[in-house]
Amino acid sequence: MSLKEEMLKSMGYARSYGVRLDKRRLRERWISKEERKEEEIEKVIEKNKEMLGVEGEGEEIYKEKMRVAEKVAKRIAFIFRDILVIGVTGSVSSEYPGEEDDIDLMIILREETLWKNRFWLRVVVFVLGIKHRKAGVKGKKNEFCFNLWLDEGSLLIPKEKRSLKNAMDLVMTKVIINREACYERYWKKNEWVGDYLKSEYVRRGREYEKGERRRKRYGKMRRLVRRFFNEVYFWPQYLYMKKGMRGELVNRKMAFFHPSSNNLIE
Repeated sequence: MSLKEEMLKSMGYARSYGVRLDKRRLRERWISKEERKEEEIEKVIEKNKEMLGVEGEGEEIYKEKMRVAEKVAKRIAFIFRDILVIGVTGSVSSEYPGEEDDIDLMIILREETLWKNRFWLRVVVFVLGIKHRKAGVKGKKNEFCFNLWLDEGSLLIPKEKRSLKNAMDLVMTKVIINREACYERYWKKNEWVGDYLKSEYVRRGREYEKGERRRKRYGKMRRLVRRFFNEVYFWPQYLYMKKGMRGELVNRKMAFFHPSSNNLIE
């Protein structure tokens, strides 16, 4: 398939959901099994730019719904520490929602805590009066639909769910809460997305790898800084206490302020 054919396919798929892609959205949602260089995509877009949607179209409604989503997601994440990821999916994540659309949420939880947290989340949603979609009822404006739940031990989407629609949902997801780099792990695990949206899957994978390298580098620097200050505070205290110690175990990593014995606590 030529680049122009891929472009038309990507735009046609978006139009089937009532979305007219601008340049940025088109690059992100480029349907292809092959990795395409950014300059190649840019070139074909430039040649056919009259076919593109207007940049920022529908943004006002999208931003308002994201503000509502962020407010609720942060409240929920503050209460539920087992929640690792909260992301917006569906029409809102397309950045082109309708005024009356509800807000779909994806939640990823710490391993073996999904059903406990889902139960209590339903209680909290009811107590706090958070508007949410009822089962079997069409969603109303800005109601929340908690429609995707994952355990961090099962981040790979099942084979029967691996479709262009779900690949696109994964690419479009707007992540609000991301603890312990769980969303990056989710992304990396679902390599099948590259069968539909290869360029974006590879591009974002590289971006996440850079972020991981930065985190490791900064983490190492932070440990060195902590170690330095630990030494600065340790030695004066240790030297002050040393004269009066009678068998206590004290070093940089621990302090047992009692003489050595078989009991940790006397």
